[in-house]
Amino acid sequence: MKDKYSLKNRRVLTALLPLAMLMAGTTAQAAVVIVADVQFDAGSSLYTYSYTVTNTGLDFDIASIDLPTGAGVSVTNTTAPNGFFIIADGDPINLVTFLEDFDPGTTDTFSPGSTRGNFTYQSATAPLTVTFAALDANGDSYTGTTLSAVPETTAPLLTLAAALPLLARRRRSPQA
Repeated sequence: MKDKYSLKNRRVLTALLPLAMLMAGTTAQAAVVIVADVQFDAGSSLYTYSYTVTNTGLDFDIASIDLPTGAGVSVTNTTAPNGFFIIADGDPINLVTFLEDFDPGTTDTFSPGSTRGNFTYQSATAPLTVTFAALDANGDSYTGTTLSAVPETTAPLLTLAAALPLLARRRRSPQA
């Protein structure tokens, strides 16, 4: 009996996976855009990650944004603009999360059409492209790509983890 997932089929799926992720991320980027500016300080041997987040027209405020980091990555010196805060979770979660403080007295929010900057953190780990996840106040989620502190050996695992929902959805859909 021939294995329906032969080595040739696996190679084709592996080659098409980045293209599928790019196509999936393209539509989501129309709703949430994150621009990263990364600077390296040779004196401290730290990278400073500075993010600007734009809500490009969602009907709802963005409630949270998760940026994956790699296993064992240390994130320090987090700062956020007025009305927001940052949570840096290490192993086993490995995320940096930007959150609104939801204080009714705060006028700065991730409201539709807004751009907020100065979300920063430092890490000794060099940047790689990652898939972020944003959640709006209505519970809808959006994804896109940006830079984050990820060891090079972890990047393929993050790519695979981001693709698993796509593969699961395809497997659940009825065959024609």
